Amino acid sequence: MHIQVQNVEKKENDYLIHYKAGGTLPFVPHDIVLIHGKQYFIGTIVEVGAEQALLRINPQYESQLAGSIGLELAFSPTVSIQGADKIVEKLGYFPPFHYDQITAADITKDQITLTIELSPPTVLIPKSPDLTPSAEQPLRSTSSTENVPRYAVSFTFFRDKGT
Repeated sequence: MHIQVQNVEKKENDYLIHYKAGGTLPFVPHDIVLIHGKQYFIGTIVEVGAEQALLRINPQYESQLAGSIGLELAFSPTVSIQGADKIVEKLGYFPPFHYDQITAADITKDQITLTIELSPPTVLIPKSPDLTPSAEQPLRSTSSTENVPRYAVSFTFFRDKGT
């Protein structure tokens, strides 16, 4: 779907875009969208309304939210992943995970468990005060992120017994 961006306002970590598209965008909060302007990049739908949408993107792409841009659904976690609502409840959003690192993987014949450490650009201010930062040593340490709390999300995928 192509839209014509009329105006962009930075709202803390998000971008409110005012657009013309002939109706409301066909997305729901937490959908991960592929955005293409001059190049492709990923965004997360925070809110969507008639002729405006609040997006979370990496700030390096802010200048590409202008003119005619394309948006297409890449993934809808709250529709596709059981338990995604628990991540949203804790963090206030569903991370796109494309800046993050898999720090552990356990594969058996019946299931796969992946632990993904959220990178500092991904972790905003968690919504829930009961989150405990990861105690695991980071795979890579950089001086600019040494004192930033680290969080990880674990996913367990079960083998479908019917196949």
